[in-house]
Amino acid sequence: MNRLFPSLPENATLGSVYQAFPDKLSPLCAYESLVMRGESDLSVAERELIAAYVSGLNACAYCHGAHIVFAKAYGIEVETIEALMEDRDTAPVEDHLKPLLAYIE
Repeated sequence: MNRLFPSLPENATLGSVYQAFPDKLSPLCAYESLVMRGESDLSVAERELIAAYVSGLNACAYCHGAHIVFAKAYGIEVETIEALMEDRDTAPVEDHLKPLLAYIE
């Protein structure tokens, strides 16, 4: 991260970027809020499951951890996310999500 933002410490995370540039990232936060909590055919729990999966695939520990916390708060078992990260095809997720998760991967 510090190669992208030399002013950040060596062990900077996405959270560090948010703290350093809050005014620049507020439009991103507004968009994220709309996507994650706005009207959708997907439940909030399903969106958090998907977000945890995507951030896990992207190896973003900050986002992955945050979305796991929210997914759990909306009724998704942490073990479900862990199983999804191990093997999408055998993970205990609703069948209607499998094609979407395959597309995301």
